[in-house]
Formats: sequence, structure tokens, C-alpha cells
Amino acid sequence: MNGARLHYELQGDGFPVVLLHGGLLDLRLWDSQVGPLARHFTTLRYDQRGFGRTVAPEGPYAPHEDLRALLDHFSMDRAHVVGLSFGGRVALDFALAWPERVSCLVLAAPEWTLDHMRGLAEVHHPRFLEPPAFTRLEQLLMPTLVVVGDRDNPVLLSNAELLARRVPTVTRVTLPGVGHPPNLERPEDFNRVLLDFLLAQASASVGEAPLG
Repeated sequence: MNGARLHYELQGDGFPVVLLHGGLLDLRLWDSQVGPLARHFTTLRYDQRGFGRTVAPEGPYAPHEDLRALLDHFSMDRAHVVGLSFGGRVALDFALAWPERVSCLVLAAPEWTLDHMRGLAEVHHPRFLEPPAFTRLEQLLMPTLVVVGDRDNPVLLSNAELLARRVPTVTRVTLPGVGHPPNLERPEDFNRVLLDFLLAQASASVGEAPLG
């Protein structure tokens, strides 16, 4: 897909939810979330290039284009898109490039620079959206959830604050006493916040359906 063989796992049945892991991690980041999500949704997670069981890229590539190719492969026209840390940047890029394909957006401890992972950037050669996503946050018109722990890195806390100020339709949740990543430190609380938000979007969609 998109010139790469992406290792993925697909579970559950229902409206699609795609999970994007953070840097230096792989799809196992979501082990505590997949079970609860799969009871309500078709849940797709995958190893991005150079992580887990997906081989590293040989040259520049765009992570958000890999996500589009994977959704195309499964004929998923729209999905709830959930990204954590570096995965949040991929989610942002995808939501801005193809907003019609994102039913709602979840950004957990979002990161949009690779300054703390310079070696990773040099090896993986990711190409991100231009102009950068963080300069275009007002264009995110889909329902958006931002989740962060109050003990996370100050840069990520600042990112969450920026999103809360600039994204038009945003819900921000700060988990007390939680660092990074929040879904590993406090999985039950994270799952409750995530599921409440996603199920609310599903209810809103049903409520907006035209009467036949």
C-alpha cells in the first residue's frame, strides 16, 4: 500500500476507528483500547513505517498518505481518527488533507515536531503536510477531542492548549496525575473519555439522519 507493506490488525464490527501510535512505539500501544473499542467499532491499528513489523522506508514518504492508502484498501470512506503523540501529527495532516474522510478526530498528547527525535527523522524521512498543520488548526471543522495528562511534557501541554484555543469544535480533557502516554498510565480513565466521545458522535449521526 502506497509503496509499503504495512503490518496491521483489524478487529470488531461497526463504524471504523483507526488508531495511530506514537514515535518509538508500535500498534501494541493500543492493546488496552482495542478490546473496549471493538465492542462498538471496526478497529484498525497498524505499525507505521520503521516501527514494529513494518520495515523502515528507503526514502521520503508521507505518513498521512499511508493512512489514506490503508483506508482505501479496506474501502473505508470515513473513519474516526485517533492519534497519540507523533501519531497525532499524522492524524492532523490526514484530517486537513482529506477532511471529508474524518468523522471525528481524537488527539492524545499531540506532538507536531520531531525536535526530540532527530535521529528518527533522519532515518525515517517523513514528509509532512505543507504548510504545517499547526498553522491551520482553524480549518479543522470536525468534532475534535484533545486528551492530555497534567504531568505530561510541557511542550505537549502547550500543544493541547493551542488546540483548545484554535480548533472550532473541540473538547479538551486533562487527566489529573497522568504523564505520557496517558492511555498506558491510566487506561481505564482514557478508555472512558475516548468511548464517551466516540459513542456521542455515533448518537449525533443517528440523530441527524433524514427521516425516510
